[in-house]
Amino acid sequence: MAFNRLQEDMKLLFYILIIFILSCTKNILIEEEDFNYHPLIKSVQMDSVHYLSENDTTFLRINVWIEELNGIDDINEVIYYIKREDFFLGTPIDNFTCDYEQINDLQMITSPEFKLINSSCYGGYDLELGKVCEELVFDECQNSNDCSLVDSEDFLFYTYQSFKPSNYPYCGGFGNVNFQFQVIDSIGLSDLSDEIYLQIEPVEP
Repeated sequence: MAFNRLQEDMKLLFYILIIFILSCTKNILIEEEDFNYHPLIKSVQMDSVHYLSENDTTFLRINVWIEELNGIDDINEVIYYIKREDFFLGTPIDNFTCDYEQINDLQMITSPEFKLINSSCYGGYDLELGKVCEELVFDECQNSNDCSLVDSEDFLFYTYQSFKPSNYPYCGGFGNVNFQFQVIDSIGLSDLSDEIYLQIEPVEP
């Protein structure tokens, strides 16, 4: 009888132990589902030198690749900052010439317009549609001969920074500009890139 009682007690302890283990496992899984991963800027693709046109607006392509393990919907915004150093800002004057003022920013500055847009497409320029690849929607990119769909686990954000022509009356500015990019997620976690140097030249040699 004592032996049977001991067996019953052991069975009861075994069941209690199983319930405890399952309970702990469930709590761990719930914590993992609610975990918010830190967004990460993996790379920035942009030229280091940009040449102004004499009479036409020019555009600098900027692609930023971001890792966000919580998914694209968790990215709140991707923005950038600039800091001008030995930069010459042009102003048209009455005798059909440009007057230039040297600018040296003390710190990085941003603007509401300094935002990047998510895209599922990248490459150069689609000749048939007459669009840059980043502006194509999924179906257009899939059928394009010039562009490629983003097939990595990282997300692509892009922008085209515009520059005024160098000739009068536009008087486009030139000099050194440092860029810095930041991604911010839905709860405020963020990542900031290193500063990236850009040299803007008044005309192409």
